[in-house]
Formats: sequence, C-alpha cells, structure tokens
Amino acid sequence: LAAAHDKRIVHRDIKPENIMVRKDGICQVMDFGLAKLRSSGSKITRLTKEGSTVGTAGYMSPEQVQGQDTDHRSDIFSYGVLLYEMITGRLPYRSEHEAALMYSIINEEPDPIEKYRADLPPVLVNLILRALEKSPNDRYQSINEMVIELRRLQKQSTRVSRTSMASMPVQTATPPSGPVPTAAPSGVVSSAPKAAAAAAACSPAASCSSRPASTSRTSPALRCRPRPRRSARN
Repeated sequence: LAAAHDKRIVHRDIKPENIMVRKDGICQVMDFGLAKLRSSGSKITRLTKEGSTVGTAGYMSPEQVQGQDTDHRSDIFSYGVLLYEMITGRLPYRSEHEAALMYSIINEEPDPIEKYRADLPPVLVNLILRALEKSPNDRYQSINEMVIELRRLQKQSTRVSRTSMASMPVQTATPPSGPVPTAAPSGVVSSAPKAAAAAAACSPAASCSSRPASTSRTSPALRCRPRPRRSARN
C-alpha cells in the first residue's frame, strides 16, 4: 500500500478480499480496479471507473461515502477498518441498510475495541482509533507512519516475551519415578489403598490391622501390635 501511495495511486477499495498472502509470507494488495492516479497538481486522473461514490460500503472513508475528493488518507481509514476487523472479528460500522451504514461511518464512533479484546496493548488500540478518525487531517498522514508504529510495537512485544521467558524458573530437580502421594482434603477420607496406608504407618517388625478404633468416629485407625518372635532352634 505504501508503494502504491509513493506512486500517487489511491486504491479506494482496501478490504480483506483484496489482500492476498503469498507463499513467501508477504501480503500483497490486489485489484486496483477502483484506483485513481493523483498527478503532481490538484488534477485527478481516474484509472478506471467514473462516479461520485465507489468502493465497498463497510470499508469506505467518510469523505468517500459523501462523494468528496479522496487521497491516500482515505486508504488509511479503510486500513484502520481492516485492522479493527482483524482484531475484534467484526466491522466497526455495521447496518442492514446502506443508508444507515453510511450515516454511521460519517457520524458515529465504533464500539470500543476493549469491549471485545481487553488484552490488547493501548498503543495498538490508539493506532487503530487514529486511523479511523473522521477528519483526514486527524489520521496518520502517511501509511509509513503506521508502519513505524507497528514495528515499534512488534519490537516491544518481542522484548516482553523474551523477558518473560528468561524470568521463568528452571526445574533442575529430577522428578520422582513413582506416583507422588497427595494429602486428602480436610474432612475427606483418602482414597489410597488401606494396605499402602498401613505400610506407611507400621514398622517392619509389626503386623497391622485396619480395625476401627472405638475412640474414632470419623476415620479408621490403624492398630499395630508386635509380631511374635520365633524361638531359635538348636
């Protein structure tokens, strides 16, 4: 898009259908059927269609909707609509009727982006909102300004991601090979086998039984009694 603007070409129909991702990952703007060429002076040479209002309704700028003279800043507005849709999954201006949609583009503000994506950095939110300003003078004055802001945001995100990874604790202890015993919640009888509990509570020189103790009403107690010794034989 910046390359087209450098050639004084205004696309006038920026929308998802006209942006293709090549196999090498580069996004390419397609379909310049509504484009117009602005000469060095104020005179405008139309490349294709004639008409006061051309474009796709949901992506047109306010000046484009009203049939006014448009320049590259109209594409910046449409690009802001595209970013809003990419982030939130919906268009900033919506209506079932074209007249109501055009009124919304000219007079109404879109829903706050935070309503749909509260996790976004404020820098990205402000970038999209600035691109959607009603007046061309309040928007970015060139697409390269947006590119600089987006690259700066990308660097910040990468730096934060690396810092987060570096601050993560590294586990050096070898995990146990067998199952790790866990304590039962308060008031709940453990579901571990009684044999395992008995083995943990009694010494090797004792035999164990799991008969309930008369003094306990909530859980069985393990009773251990000495194992009788065998007499030595001559």
